[in-house]
Amino acid sequence: MKIEEVEDEERERERERERERGGGDQGEMVVASYDTKRVLVGAGARILFYPTLLYNVFRNKIQAEFRWWDEIDQFLLLGAVPFPKDVPRLKQLGVGGVITLNESYETLVPSSLYHAHGIDHLVIPTRDYLFAPSFIDIDRAVDFIYRNSSRGQTTYVHCKAGRGRSTTIVLCYLVVSSPTEE
Repeated sequence: MKIEEVEDEERERERERERERGGGDQGEMVVASYDTKRVLVGAGARILFYPTLLYNVFRNKIQAEFRWWDEIDQFLLLGAVPFPKDVPRLKQLGVGGVITLNESYETLVPSSLYHAHGIDHLVIPTRDYLFAPSFIDIDRAVDFIYRNSSRGQTTYVHCKAGRGRSTTIVLCYLVVSSPTEE
């Protein structure tokens, strides 16, 4: 099961025209702009991590319809960053693998705790806000979910809130694993 990056032909032609015009300086400016954006978003994400985590915990306590994780299908759970106390419960739910899409400062459960409960752990550090996992990381995650489900085990996919990075992975898995009609 592989996900391939499809390059838009029009975008490729535009890049070729830009190269012919000698537009290398603009490419360097785009890279510098991207790096600046990445640093600023990273700083903001670090500052906002604990306040937004506390908001989610509080919301989970007062709103009955807000759940920490949801069952997507028989072998897939999607949710927010688990706490160490959640690991035994995940194991009871049949979780045999966890995909963490958090950066190290957002990770609350070490791999060793998952492994102590017989749970495989795939870590794909992905910056929060405005960033998504790379195609290579999506492919790794989809393979991980597929491998677990073929063994009858559930995979828990999470980021901080279970709404952005982890949802990207789950949607890609669902697209790849769904039968297509011809």
